[in-house]
Amino acid sequence: MLGKPVLGIIFLFEVNEKQKLHEKAEAEKLENNKVSPNIFYMKQYAKNACGTIALFHIIMNKIYDYDHLVKPDSYLSKFREDTFGKKPD
Repeated sequence: MLGKPVLGIIFLFEVNEKQKLHEKAEAEKLENNKVSPNIFYMKQYAKNACGTIALFHIIMNKIYDYDHLVKPDSYLSKFREDTFGKKPD
């Protein structure tokens, strides 16, 4: 169904009680540093920015796998370098 390569998929779904419980469990994992330090993850503070944050996650986690994805010395490249290894917030 999808052309290759697929770098990421963004899902749009309704948040329900089960999702809220899962989100809480995932937040606890992040707080306890049980997530690989090689994964880029940032916290969303702005409301209604889910798609933008999702795109950041996709691009920042694939930036080194696809060297043509982001231009060297660009804002995104510098942002990834400056935030590597930092906490999500």
